[in-house]
Amino acid sequence: MNSLSSGIILRLKKSRNEAKQLKSEYFGGFFACLCSMLIERGYSKELIRSKKLIAKINNPVVNYYLARAYFLNGKYKEVVLCLENTIDNNCHAESYYLLSESYRILNDRAKSWDILRIILCRSKRLKTWLYMANLVDSKEEFLDLYALWHSYQLKNIIPKYHYELNGYIATAALRAKQFDYSLAIWKDFINNIPLGNCVFPTHSKKQFSLNAANDALKDLRTIFNDNNIEFFLISGTLLGCIRNGQLLSHDKDIDVGIWYNSERNNLINILSSSGYFEFHAFRSQHVIRIKHVNGISIDVFYHYKEQDNYWHGGVKLKWNNTPFLLKDHRFLGVVFKIPENYDLYLTENYGNWKIEQKDFDSAFGTPNAEILNRYEMKAHIYKCMALSLHSGENFKIKSLQKKLDDIDSNVF
Repeated sequence: MNSLSSGIILRLKKSRNEAKQLKSEYFGGFFACLCSMLIERGYSKELIRSKKLIAKINNPVVNYYLARAYFLNGKYKEVVLCLENTIDNNCHAESYYLLSESYRILNDRAKSWDILRIILCRSKRLKTWLYMANLVDSKEEFLDLYALWHSYQLKNIIPKYHYELNGYIATAALRAKQFDYSLAIWKDFINNIPLGNCVFPTHSKKQFSLNAANDALKDLRTIFNDNNIEFFLISGTLLGCIRNGQLLSHDKDIDVGIWYNSERNNLINILSSSGYFEFHAFRSQHVIRIKHVNGISIDVFYHYKEQDNYWHGGVKLKWNNTPFLLKDHRFLGVVFKIPENYDLYLTENYGNWKIEQKDFDSAFGTPNAEILNRYEMKAHIYKCMALSLHSGENFKIKSLQKKLDDIDSNVF
């Protein structure tokens, strides 16, 4: 079976399940399939313009996708109006997540938490824990989530040691700056791997689609250009552009840079009303992580100019580069900005950048990296240790342990 056929079958199955959860099995699958394709192809504004027709159709599936369209265009009060009176009639988790996120953006955190607690009781999806972890913004919220997590473990509703779920709680601890909790969660998890107590996901990660990534990057280019925001290709995206003449097929996301004087709230407003992007949970003031409607993630890194250094960073690290100018470069049939001396930039980032490294980890393999948050870095190393132990790659453990020792000795 080719990828196109399997993709169609997967979409049909997902649409049918969605219709069932929304209690709209009569034509529901058709509407779910049609509306999801319209959203993924950037037609959310057209869906909104069709709201009178949608009201006449009066179908919960179409109503949900209208709410999705409103969300992608920054109309969060309309999302609430679409969903708040219908959500009790279904167990469609995505509707709850959408409503919770809308309440969060509207600064009603109490309702946002309430919505997630309701779907936690109605659905077994671990994704609910991810949304709760991403909502954590204080020590008190983390301790409440931590207690809830333990109570579900004691009731055997969730496994005690689950790689993804424990990771969500550990990340919530980092968000609340409860660093000792985060490291303790990972240490406890690692100690239980040899005992066979740990659950790891069996599904493979979604493959990075070059066509989808190309579309996402071009859509971002259009939005930034229309709003006079200068941006440029960096990191793995620049590497693919220069070395391969295409985006890297084994990459996980797209990386672009903007200058530090791009006003953050204005940028967020532009992207949130574009109809093409939604935001990953904010974890650092130095980067904005967005996801295209086709599923491709993009990291937008602020670049800061110092006298002899330009740098950008994330939650764990910052990367230093020799100051650079930008130039136009034709890529994917259009023009992008890239560092003028891209050879120097890539050499500082990767060393010998002309040799492909498919297992490259930017946390460990970049010569120009400097730690911003040692606790975030240690949590990342513990996470890598867990995967290495699970996959039997014991040869990596010594190297990772040395990295931990180097951090404690301040020699990273």
